[in-house]
Amino acid sequence: MKTDVELVLLSAADLGVESESSLADVYKRARQVGLELCPAEVGPQLRLDYRNQPLGEVLHIAMQPVAMYSKEPTIFVLANFSPNGLLLLGSDGRSEFMVPSTFRFVFALPTDGHLEAMRDPEIVSTSSE
Repeated sequence: MKTDVELVLLSAADLGVESESSLADVYKRARQVGLELCPAEVGPQLRLDYRNQPLGEVLHIAMQPVAMYSKEPTIFVLANFSPNGLLLLGSDGRSEFMVPSTFRFVFALPTDGHLEAMRDPEIVSTSSE
């Protein structure tokens, strides 16, 4: 089933992380300002849709972790490390993983529209199937 998801891009610093904080704390801060975690499908779909990602940019998908081959909790990361190197990677999704303030996350905006004040950050729209 196809679903539209409105996304917002924020750094951990935008959420008040000064140096580093746990992933759980970053997610908690995001929920406090009304953001939501993305469905896991957003990572692969955004990778397909975001073909002009700037070189060197890394975006972490704020999501409930999934278990990969190693059974470790994993979140998706979109990266572009070379001119032809658009990647969808897995990153540490443990709640205690320490996140630098420079990490940038993709969060979902709630569908009920109560986040009007948060609409100034960079907003991306994608479809999730």
